[in-house]
Amino acid sequence: TRDVDPERAWAILEDYLVRTRWFGGKSRPFHVPAVRRIADLSAADGRVQAVVFLVTVEYDDDEGGSETYQVPLASYDQPQEAISHAAVGSVEDEGRTRHLYDAVHDRYAMALWLEGLIAAEASETDERGGLRFRRVPGTESLDPALRSSPLAGEQSNSSVRFDDTAIMKVFRKVTPGLNPDIEIHRELTRAGAEHIAVLYGWVEADVDGEVVQLAMVQEF
Repeated sequence: TRDVDPERAWAILEDYLVRTRWFGGKSRPFHVPAVRRIADLSAADGRVQAVVFLVTVEYDDDEGGSETYQVPLASYDQPQEAISHAAVGSVEDEGRTRHLYDAVHDRYAMALWLEGLIAAEASETDERGGLRFRRVPGTESLDPALRSSPLAGEQSNSSVRFDDTAIMKVFRKVTPGLNPDIEIHRELTRAGAEHIAVLYGWVEADVDGEVVQLAMVQEF
């Protein structure tokens, strides 16, 4: 199997959280009680596998509490020098080494998200690999040739630009239910508001019977 087992990735993901800009608990003592793989996407040519994890964090200070973070990873058989800056770590899987990278920095992995959004244009919804891609009717079609590049500077989330056409905000800290960013922009887009970036669609998954919204895609 080419799957990345959550048990094998556990320590790597815990270590990766404190190295990121978007993890809000770096200054607090914490531990990771649960790591869950909720989605798998694979390129048709087998070049890359993308795996989406939800990482639960529990805080060990007096304030306590817990949070859940989304970590999408690109998984390869061989090291990828071009995205070495986004390396998360490596795991052994049935005698093979899988090299893991933050997927938002990998254009081949992000192309899988773009493919899902394009497939949803005809029917408003496309489901693949555990993710559900939703499109807002009547919005601009997306070109499969668009190339992704991550944007620097954002703290609590991660944003990926698809050339000059679209931008995808990947929510890092997630909770069940509707995300206000998506809900508000969807209604404004449907109403034809002229002074906003049009919402093209969003990405979600079902987790324990509840919808968790993971990303939104807007006009650039």
